[in-house]
Amino acid sequence: MENKRLKGNITTLDDVPRGVLVKILSRVACCSIEDLFNAKMCCKEWKDAGDDDLVYRSATVERLGYSIGPLWVTTEQKKQFLDRCRKSGNVDVMYREAMVQYFKGVDIEAGFQNLRRAAMALHDEARYVYSMILMCSDEEA
Repeated sequence: MENKRLKGNITTLDDVPRGVLVKILSRVACCSIEDLFNAKMCCKEWKDAGDDDLVYRSATVERLGYSIGPLWVTTEQKKQFLDRCRKSGNVDVMYREAMVQYFKGVDIEAGFQNLRRAAMALHDEARYVYSMILMCSDEEA
């Protein structure tokens, strides 16, 4: 009798609202891109929720050089992932691209402005680098 009563109260992930699932997957993306890729392969609902801009905006690209994702992810998939992060307003990607622009001399002015934007968005490393550049140059905030 007690088992029948419990069955009626079981909640599954199918019952979780999409917005909550998007927030959960955005937290996963903050910690591990590989775990995000794996979660998106779980089912259609998770793939759709994992494609939300909030998830891409939250993703952390830890390794300089953009070496992200599991080994089976192709370079084209990595490029698409980074493009999507950039379009979603991912500050970590903006910071890393700014570092390449500024310090490799690709486009120093754009790199400086992107570092400034990332610093204003409270990206810790960008704030540090931007403040060091300002202290060592004649540039103004």
